[in-house]
Amino acid sequence: MRKTEGQTAATNTEAISPESHAQGEPGAELPLKGVRVLDFTIAMAGPLATQRLGDLGAEVIKVESFAGDLTRVFRLCGVDVQGETTSYLALNRNKRSIALNLKCEEGQEIVRRLVQDVDVVLQNFRPGVAERLGIGYEHLSEINPRIVYVSISGYGETGPLESAPGQDLLVQSFSGMLYSAGAADSYPHPAPSYVVDTCASHLATSAVLAGLVQRYRTGRGRHARVSLLGAALEIQCQEVLTYLRTGQLAPRGRAPYASVWLEPPYGVYQTADTWIALSQNDNRVIAEMVSSARMLELVDAQPDRKQASPAQMLEWRDEMHAALQAALRTRSTAEWVERLSSRGVWCGAVLSYAQALQHAQILPLLGQLDYEGEAVRCVGPTIDFGSRERPMRSPPRLGEDTDEILQQAGWTEPDIARLRQTGVVR
Repeated sequence: MRKTEGQTAATNTEAISPESHAQGEPGAELPLKGVRVLDFTIAMAGPLATQRLGDLGAEVIKVESFAGDLTRVFRLCGVDVQGETTSYLALNRNKRSIALNLKCEEGQEIVRRLVQDVDVVLQNFRPGVAERLGIGYEHLSEINPRIVYVSISGYGETGPLESAPGQDLLVQSFSGMLYSAGAADSYPHPAPSYVVDTCASHLATSAVLAGLVQRYRTGRGRHARVSLLGAALEIQCQEVLTYLRTGQLAPRGRAPYASVWLEPPYGVYQTADTWIALSQNDNRVIAEMVSSARMLELVDAQPDRKQASPAQMLEWRDEMHAALQAALRTRSTAEWVERLSSRGVWCGAVLSYAQALQHAQILPLLGQLDYEGEAVRCVGPTIDFGSRERPMRSPPRLGEDTDEILQQAGWTEPDIARLRQTGVVR
C-alpha cells in the first residue's frame, strides 16, 4: 500500500481525480487568474507568448507606441478584418492596450506606476533599448522586486550579432535550418510559417511560468532571457545533434517546397557565389540598390491585391522574383549583405550547419551530454535565468528512475516489486 503519513493536498487522490480533469470542476478558475502582465512586445514571438498567458487567465496590458504593434500594418496576402490585419488579430486576443510614448519622462512614469502592481513583464526591444528607456529589469525590479521579467532578443544579448535584426527568416537562415528542406538543385528552403517566432514564444511562456513558480517559493522575481536563435536551435535539436555526431549534411531530394503566402522580396536568392535571404523590405529601395530597371517597372505595375485575380498576382510575383534573382546573381553574398544593409534592408547569408555551428554567436548555445560514458554535443538549455549552472543531465533510459521516483512519492520496496510484477511499472 502507498504511505499516507504527511500526505499533502497536492498528492491527495481526490484532488487529482481523473473525473475532475476530464470534465472540469464547477467554478474552477483559469490557472493564471490574478496574474498581471505588462507586455512591451511587438511582432510575433512576444505577442504570441503574452496571448498564451492571457488564454490561461492572466490579465495582459499591452503597451504600444503611438504607431502600434508592427502586426497592425502587416497584412498577410493583403487581408484584413474590419480594417485590422489578420496577423494582429491572430496574436493579440485577451489583452488590453495602452498607447504610450516611452521616450518621455511622463510615459516612463506611467510604466513605473503600472509595474508596482504587476507580476510579469515581457519585452523584445533590441538589447540595451529597455535599459535606455528606464524600463530594464534593474530599473523595474527596484520598484517591484517580485516581478518576473522576460527579455526576448534575436540572437542573444551578447556576441557579435547581438544588435542584428531578429527576424524569423533571417534567424532560420543563420541557424542552418534552410538547408534541411528544398530541392537538391534549387534554393535552400525556408519554413513556410514563422516556426522560430512560435518556438521562441513557447520559451518565453516557459520562462514566465518557471519564474512564477520560483517566486512562489522565494518571494522574489527573476530575469530570464530567451532568443530567436536559441529557439531555432531547439527546433533543430535532433538534426543538430545528428550532424555534430556525424559531420555529414543530410542530402536533399528533387522535390522543392515553398510558401505561396508571402510576396517578393521575402525569400532566398542565389548570388554570384552562394545564397542570400531577404526579409520583408521595400521593393523600390531594393530595386534601386540592385540597379534593376525591370524591378522598378514591376513596383509601379503591382496589381491591386483586392481586385486582381490570383493568376494576375501570381504572374506579377513570378516576374518580380525573376527580376530580383537576375540582379542578385551579379555580386557575391557578402557584397550584397553589406550593400543592402547600408540602406536598412533586412538580409543575411544562408548558412549550413558546417558554417553556423562554428559561429561565435551559436557556440555558447551548444552543450555536451555524458551519455553512457560518451560525450555527445547538442543544443543546450535556451532559457537563461542568469545562473551559472546549465543542467545537462543525460536523457534517462526507459524506466531508469522508476524506483527512485516511486520511493520519493511514498511507495515501499514491496509495493514497487508488486507493481513491476503486475506490469504496472517497469
